[in-house]
Amino acid sequence: MKRFLLIVSIFLFIVSNNTKSLSDIEIKRIKNKNIEVIKFQVPDNKFPSKDDVLAQIHFPSDSKKKFPIIIHQHGSTRDGLKFKKWGGKSDEWGKRLVNKALERGYAVALIDAFYKRNLKPNDKKKFPNAVLISQELSYILSKDKRFDKSKIFYTGFSYGASQVMKLQDERSAYNNIFKAAVAAEPSCNIVSIPYKTNTATLIIKGEESHYYPIACKYYFQMIKKNGKYNRIYIYS
Repeated sequence: MKRFLLIVSIFLFIVSNNTKSLSDIEIKRIKNKNIEVIKFQVPDNKFPSKDDVLAQIHFPSDSKKKFPIIIHQHGSTRDGLKFKKWGGKSDEWGKRLVNKALERGYAVALIDAFYKRNLKPNDKKKFPNAVLISQELSYILSKDKRFDKSKIFYTGFSYGASQVMKLQDERSAYNNIFKAAVAAEPSCNIVSIPYKTNTATLIIKGEESHYYPIACKYYFQMIKKNGKYNRIYIYS
């Protein structure tokens, strides 16, 4: 028994000294702006020792109530907005989302999943599993009393939309952490076998999309068999 306890103690010591804690959070509040930038850790096997990720949080001006919040995952090109600290970036969809969401009383958290990972838009096979970043951030935000934890939403564009689609996976279906989700311009070419989920999901495709809508239409029919919580809208 003593030998067993010794082995367990050694194992825990090794783990504690080789695993970076996900709770190592740093926050920068921007003076005279309703903006905060948060740095936290989500390990990814593709990027050893590069666990740091960023999110820039934009707050509505009304601070007397709890905010619903939208978490946004950028696409492969972060060409829309630069963070106020640490050099993070988001895409044009995220930039426009901030402007519209703040008008309606929503806070917005823009994730930078590529932070210090030296990724280019055509490095698609190297992109991180960013749905895990959104889940970790949602957990962090749910502990913040400024936010309504029953109204956390998730959206993404292109590559970001493919991360949103991972909520259809059985591994994500049990979390039920997001009130609803929007996938804008996912490819739907590589998808998970859909599993019944309580997260209402809207898929947005354009007729002139850089990915043809047919794949998402087919996947939608697969999803539809598992429940009533998903919709697809094709813009013409």
